[in-house]
Amino acid sequence: SGNPDEAFYRNLWQTISSGRVWRGELTNRRKDGSLYTEEQTIAPVAGKSGRITHYIAIKQDVTERRQAEQSFKLFRSLIEQSNDAIEVVDPKTGRFLDANEKACTDLGYTREEFLSLKVPDIDPGVDQSAFPRAVEELRKSGVATTESLHRRKDGSTFPVEINLKYVQLDRDYVVTVVRNITERKQTEDALRASEERYRALFESNPNPMWVYDSETLSFLAVNDAAVRHYGYSQDEFLAITIKDIRPSEDIPA
Repeated sequence: SGNPDEAFYRNLWQTISSGRVWRGELTNRRKDGSLYTEEQTIAPVAGKSGRITHYIAIKQDVTERRQAEQSFKLFRSLIEQSNDAIEVVDPKTGRFLDANEKACTDLGYTREEFLSLKVPDIDPGVDQSAFPRAVEELRKSGVATTESLHRRKDGSTFPVEINLKYVQLDRDYVVTVVRNITERKQTEDALRASEERYRALFESNPNPMWVYDSETLSFLAVNDAAVRHYGYSQDEFLAITIKDIRPSEDIPA
């Protein structure tokens, strides 16, 4: 108890005075005023008459353990609130050792189901036979970023960006932060399609067209109609400026 009250001590005394063992925690204060958490076991010892003659207390300072537990709870809370899927992988077997709720929901598994899987079960691009070599490369580099596809429980897939880190603590782990990039890919595809349409219109236009740098007036691109009309090749066009073909015009900068 962080700040034991009268009821706490009453329960402690009633327990040991009745001949039973008491186990619990107390927060004590050192001479310098600092506090520490102490785990205690107090056992009554009876004499020949059966009456309790004294008590034996076994104490252990568990301050660091409690701090570690609090840090772990905070860490776990932050992981569960992450917008990205976070997974912990056994580098030897490829089996998932831990995962946050986001990882499970993204793939449609319960946490129990997820922890029975291996990396190739959710990433069709990972070959189990090549997994050890990939892990060894990650161990040497420490970190890596890649893109892949992840497969849901229902068989559907979605594109992901994966940030991997090789972690060495009490044992070795691979920690992955996985982001669903479906929207980004859709935007990139739409932009690529738009650029392809523009390029097709630019190239097929029967009238001369070009793109030039407003500061240097150098050509950046010209279409086939411009090549035919002015008699320069594509490479020659990119070596001259717009004033070379329109010397008498006032070209706006």
